[in-house]
This record gives sequence, structure tokens and C-alpha cells, in this order.
Amino acid sequence: MTLIGIGTHAPGKSLAQILPKIVRDGFPLIDTAPNYRNGWCHKEIAKLNLGAERTTRLSTKVGCLRHNSISDALDEKFRASAKRGVVLESDYLRQALLRNREELGVQPDITYLHNFEVFVNEPNFEILMRGAVEQLEQAVADGLTGAYGFATWNWFVEAPRLTFFTELVCEVADSLQNFKAIQMPVSIARPQAAIAKVTRNEGVISEAVQSNIEVHVSSPFDFGRIFEGKQADAILGPIKDGLGLKSETSIAEIALRFLLSIEGISYILVGISSADNYQKLLMSRNYEQLDTYRFEKLLKYLDGRI
Repeated sequence: MTLIGIGTHAPGKSLAQILPKIVRDGFPLIDTAPNYRNGWCHKEIAKLNLGAERTTRLSTKVGCLRHNSISDALDEKFRASAKRGVVLESDYLRQALLRNREELGVQPDITYLHNFEVFVNEPNFEILMRGAVEQLEQAVADGLTGAYGFATWNWFVEAPRLTFFTELVCEVADSLQNFKAIQMPVSIARPQAAIAKVTRNEGVISEAVQSNIEVHVSSPFDFGRIFEGKQADAILGPIKDGLGLKSETSIAEIALRFLLSIEGISYILVGISSADNYQKLLMSRNYEQLDTYRFEKLLKYLDGRI
């Protein structure tokens, strides 16, 4: 069953008021990172005083530096070795894992290695990744995180295989016990060919399911922005007509129902930026997946139009 979680990548100022409602209303997951709003999200989540017996899971990340105007001594120490704001050095990751635990005031359920793919063409990429996995395994042993995973924007489209990670983890730890999740964007904003690479039967989602690894997909709630620079009405109209959906159906509903229709997704992470969007999000928990005919028809339409 696919569940809807909350992403805090681009939160509005109202997130501080919305976070307690997220827990109260039973959303099963909050995803964040220390660089989201330069640490502000971590601080606001800490105010929830989430206990060990909480029903709302918490995921965060390591690897991405905060903006240099707000970052702390740790980030500044390693900024020179960063590539596009990402650091994979073991010393940095260890200290970042300790900082996450301290800032959040609770052990996160999952910690992702964040945007590591910026180093993929470096000659020491595999060495860096091995060191990162060693740090993540140690973090689980030390109680700094419950489990770990890998969060990426492009890896599973450009190199859509999970085996790199499963083999690497097994080399370091002999089992996949602590490797629990992957996170990536999957949305109707992406070309159909990219969607197919991760959703087809032999794609990464299928691989993850077979390895008992959760798949968390991220996408903004304001799905209207995916048509920026295009005539949204000209695109949305044919989608709605072609799928036999009501004219008042929003792009957000179409996008979420599309994701709900992809077998193997564990969580859909929806970003919220306002109290109004939160009310829409509450309604979205009643959305149903598209039937097979509509799902395939939407894929074919997207292939030609986006």
C-alpha cells in the first residue's frame, strides 16, 4: 500500500504551524534534511518532541552543505572539498550524522546519503561511496539513525540499477539489514522514457521490492509549476478529457493518482507551502489510483507532450 508522507524541501513559513497537525492527523512520514532552509526545518521538527514510540516516521539526510552565509563550523571546514555543495568524506559524514541526531533531538528512522551522484565521474567515486556506507552502518550501530538509504535526483534515470548499492552494502556489511530505502523523484513532469526506466518490470522499483527496500518518491504538491513556460490549460484539458476525468480535477490530483498507480512505491512525499495546501493534502488521502487503461493512456500522452 502506498502512503502519503510530507516533504519539507521548500517549506513556507507556515510549516511551523502545520507540523503539529501532520503528527496529529496521522501522516506516517516526515522527510527533511539539514540543508533544508539552512537548518530551520530540523529545528522546527525538534520542537515536536517526537518520542521513540512515535507513529510518524522521520527521515533526514547527510552529504549536502548548508548555505555558506548560515552554515556552521562543520560545513565551513569541509566546504573546500565540496562538489556542487556535496561532501562525501567520511569525517564529514560522521560529524554530520552526530549533528543531525543532536538537532532533531531524536533518532531519525532513516538517514539518506544525499545527491551523491555529483561525484560519479570522479576516479575515487567508489572509494567515497564505500566510506559513506561504512559511516552509515556505524551510525546505525551507534543509535544515530535507525536505518539508511540513498536519495538522488538523477541516478536511477541515468544508471537505473539498484545492484550498485546492494552489492556495495553487502561488501561492507555482509547483509542489507540496515539499507532500508531509496528516494527519488517520479512525476508526470518527467519524460515518459525516464518514467519507464524506473517503473518497468525490470526497473529499480521492481528491484527494490524484490530486495525488501522501500521506495520513497518525491514531488512538489504545487504540480501546476511543472507546466511553467507552457500553456497549462492546453495541456491539462486533453489529459482530463482523454482520461474521462471531471473538468475540476486538479493537476495535483492527476499527478498523485498517477503515482498511486505505480506498483511498488512505499511513500509519496508531498511538499506543502501553505495552510491551504495542507487542507488539499488532507483531501488527497482519499484519492484512488488510476485504472490500468487510464494509467497507460496517460503514459502515452506524456510521451508525446512533455
